[in-house]
Parts: sequence; C-alpha cells; structure tokens
Amino acid sequence: MENIENTVHENSFHLKKTSTAPEQEMKDFWKDLRHFYRTAEKNDEELNSKTYHAALQDVIQKESAYPYKIIENHKEIILEEEENMPLFMLDFIMSSYQIQNRKKFKEDVKRVIEVLKTILDVDSKSSQILKLKENYGFAAEMIAFEKMVDLLPKSAKSDLSKSRIQRLKSILNDLQKFNNFIEKQHGIVVYEKALKTVIEKNLLFKGVRTIEAKTNAFELTEDLFKHEIRSFTILMKAFKMAQLEIEDEYEEEFHDDYFEHFDWHHLQEDELRLFVPILCITDQKYLNNHLTSFGKMMAVNHPVNVVIINQELVSEPNPQLKWVDSSYKFRQEIAALAIAQRNIFTFQSTIAEPALLYEGVKKALGSYAPSLIHISVPSNVRMTTLSRTLLANAANAGRYFPMVQYDPIKFSEWGRRFSITSNIQPTNLWPSYSISIRSEDDEVQNIEMNFTYADYKAIFPEKVKELMIIPAEFETDQLIPVSEFLEMDLKDRFEKIPFIYLADDNHELFKAAVPYVWILSCQERADYWAFLQELAGFNSYKVRLAVEEKNKELNEVLEKEKKKLEEDRLKITQQAEEKAVATAAQRLVNALMEGEI
Repeated sequence: MENIENTVHENSFHLKKTSTAPEQEMKDFWKDLRHFYRTAEKNDEELNSKTYHAALQDVIQKESAYPYKIIENHKEIILEEEENMPLFMLDFIMSSYQIQNRKKFKEDVKRVIEVLKTILDVDSKSSQILKLKENYGFAAEMIAFEKMVDLLPKSAKSDLSKSRIQRLKSILNDLQKFNNFIEKQHGIVVYEKALKTVIEKNLLFKGVRTIEAKTNAFELTEDLFKHEIRSFTILMKAFKMAQLEIEDEYEEEFHDDYFEHFDWHHLQEDELRLFVPILCITDQKYLNNHLTSFGKMMAVNHPVNVVIINQELVSEPNPQLKWVDSSYKFRQEIAALAIAQRNIFTFQSTIAEPALLYEGVKKALGSYAPSLIHISVPSNVRMTTLSRTLLANAANAGRYFPMVQYDPIKFSEWGRRFSITSNIQPTNLWPSYSISIRSEDDEVQNIEMNFTYADYKAIFPEKVKELMIIPAEFETDQLIPVSEFLEMDLKDRFEKIPFIYLADDNHELFKAAVPYVWILSCQERADYWAFLQELAGFNSYKVRLAVEEKNKELNEVLEKEKKKLEEDRLKITQQAEEKAVATAAQRLVNALMEGEI
C-alpha cells in the first residue's frame, strides 16, 4: 500500500467561537466529565440529536482501486469491491496457478516415459511382427516374418540385468500411473460450512477439488495432505530415478538404499512447488474456536495454506465479562501467533489494495512453507454504510488491522523476513495528518492530528454514541488529545481528559471526551503496533540504546580530543608567551648595554 503522507484536506473544517462558561457551570460540567471518563456514564442529549463522525474520516478517504483487472496466463478477471472479492481472487489464482508451473514438468515426464520405453524395448514379438508387415507388406508371400524377428539383432534390453529391468519397469509403471496426478489434480479447497452457500452460488473453484468440512476443517486438511503427498512423492521419486537411469548414473549400491527411504522431505524447493496447492478457507470465528487443531497442523510444517476471511469491524466484547474487564483483554492476533511459530509464511492484508493482496496471496501459495493468509473484508451491513476501502484504510491507520508479511524461507537473516512497510506511515506510532481549520473571522490555521484507534472506532455511528461532546464554552487546557494522553505517565494524567475531534455534516469541529475503557483499547492497539515495529526494526528500543551508546562513546572521544587540543593550545600559548618574554628581555638587555657603550 502506498503510504499516506501528511496532507491538507481540500475542504477545511471550521470552529465556532464562544465565551467561557460561568465558574459554577464549569465546575459542574467538569465534575460530570470526570465521572464520564471513569465510568462511561453520561447524559448527552446532543449526541442523540445530531450526526457526528471522526473528523479525520474525511482526510483518510482514498479513491477506490476498484474495479481491478488481473491478467495472468492469458486469463482475465475483473474484481469488484465487494464482500466475496477474496474468494473470487483465490478462485482465479487456483485456476491458473499451476498452468505455467507444471507445463515443463509434464513435458519432461512424457519425454522420460518414452526414453524408458526405448531402453526397455518394451515392444513384444507380436508387435515387432506387425511393424515388419507394415514396412514390408508388399513381400508378405516371400518373407516369413516370424522367423525374421528371431534373426534380428537383440535389443539393448538383453544387456540389462534382471534387477535393473525390474526397477525400470517399476519406475515406468509409477510414472504412467501417477502422471494422472499432475494432469487432473490442480488444487484442493477445504472450506467450513459457513462458506458453502457463497462458493456454490458463485460457482467458485470449479477447476479444483472442493470439500466441505463437516468435522474439523484443519484436521481434514492435514489428512488430505498426507494422502496427496504420498502419491506425489511416488511420482517425484520415480522421475528422479528415471533421470539417473537415463544418464546411466544409477548406482545400486548407493541409490537403492537412498530411494528405499525416500520421502517428501527429500524434495527440493522447485519440486515441492509442483505439489497440488491445498487451501483451507474459514472465517475468523471458526479459527478462534479451533486454535488448538490449527496450531497442531501448522506445527508439523506441512506445506498447506490456511485462508482466514475476517469480517470484524471492531473487537467483539465478551458478553460474560463486564465492559471494563473486557477492555483489559488483549486481542488475539492470528498473525502474531503464526510468526511466533517461526515456520509459517504469514501474509495479513486488507482489500483496500487489490494489487498488494494479489501479489501477497501468490507468494504465500508459491512458498513451500505452510502459509497463513489473513484477509480483512469489512462487512458494512451492520454498523455503517461507508465503503469497504475507507473501512480498510481506517482499520489500518488506527492499527486495528496492520498489514504484515513474514517469509521464513526467503532470508537467513531473521530481520529481513519480516515487513510492515505496506502500512500507512509505518514508522509512526499513529499516522499524522495536517488539517485546515477556518475560524468565524475567516482565519485559517493548520494543525497536526493523529489518527488513533479511538478515531477509527468513531467512524461508526453506534460507537460515537459512547463519547461525550464537550461544548466550546467548557474547554480548558486540561483537555489532551488521545495520542498525547497515551504518552503521558500515569501520575501526569490526573485531572486530564483525553479527547478526539468529531465533525458534523457541515464540517464543524467538536471535541469529544473519550472514556477510560476506550483508552485501554487504544493502549492495547498501540502496544501491538509497537511490537510489530520492534520486529520490523522501526523505532527499536535496542537500536536506540545502541545508537545512544555509540553517541556517548563518540562524545567521550570528542571530549578527550577537545581537551587534548585545549591542552596543546595552552601549551603552545604558554611557550609563545615565554618566548616573547625572553625575547623582550633580551632586547632590553641589549638596549641597556648599548646605552652604556
């Protein structure tokens, strides 16, 4: 995703001026305000009578990349910004994924089969007679073809040992038998039952084998892998043995034992990429309810692909917990769990950037490591009518759904495996934007505002109702922006109230107080984003310490050099002064002596 830099929105906001409220009204209001911050309880009629939204919602909006066209292997698809877009994209990738990848291999298998037939001279006596009759049929009355076959020179087959003939026949049989694996098997998609209607209604994955998981989807996927990899391994083993035989490099003493214990772990990276891609597609809730089986499947390091479709807009509260207790809960981050496994290719993205999503999914499927593809597909039915692109960008800016890529195969240096550069302003804790505010006197002022998780939540009307509007006459310097409030020590937060800016339909700005439970959520999101930044090398604490230590060492060296230079300067100055005094004294003596003369 292209980073969104600081910009001034073309439509400026405006603020109304007002006089400060009387002292007693101010005290009463702030008493209610502090009660609201602690408990989220309020009586705010204005929020029920007007429509507000996060002010930065208007700034963060980007032009949609849809409709988006993909052309691959002479096939084409146009993707629309809709709920099932990732499934259409996956269907397109699966339908063309192995076309080019397997083309050369299929040709190689056919060539090897023909060469093996030649080596074995598999044509029978009867077939040889038929060939002679085809060539010399005009002399059928004069030639006894049965006797002629016996007089022909023996084929190379007669020079082969019985063990080699038996081995070659076995290789040829496996190649012919399991070549159907390459010809017919282009992919396997396992899906949990919640996706059945969508897949069948849209005729998805027709070019691959689809299986509805009526039991545990992850256990079923693992069982399918074990079955399919056996067939694939027999094929690849036969192909490798055939190549050695054709080059006359097969050594029974060494290779018999090697191939007797040959399994899929002996396959090379390019060979594993020929294996049929196996996808397991579920939604976020299904994964959360089956984390144990998911973890077991991924831990065995089999190259299967798990696709998670996440339609959550905000973290769903636990109905069994109190509101405050629920806010203390840390969100389960599937990408973090996968990265902690260390062996899983992890790709987490949104539908806002289809080009980025397409390339990431292809890389995940092309990896011979197990992969997790986690896609945010905001559902705008329940909470908002905003576009999915806006929702996805806001979720990313508010650090609710960061973009992550981790490739355990690509680099030996761990730090190069991990990337968060596709996120909005990845080096910042919160994205920063400059907005233009126009006063009633028509004076324009530009101010910097950070888009926090609180701002993200405030794009949803039902979440805005949880805030408390602060009328301009009650504003004081005790109001602190949420991003600054989060950076303050606990002791310094006392009596301060965090706020974000809301705007109405006329682009008028209002400050809205944020309750304590929202601050807890913001802290949790900031903590996770800082965790990702640390892994990616952005704002790294260890790096900062190392730089500070190196600067300290350099400053010490500079101080020593400075001190030495000062000492040298004083010494030279002292020597010059002494020399000057001596010279002056000598002149005085000379002058006195000349006077006596």
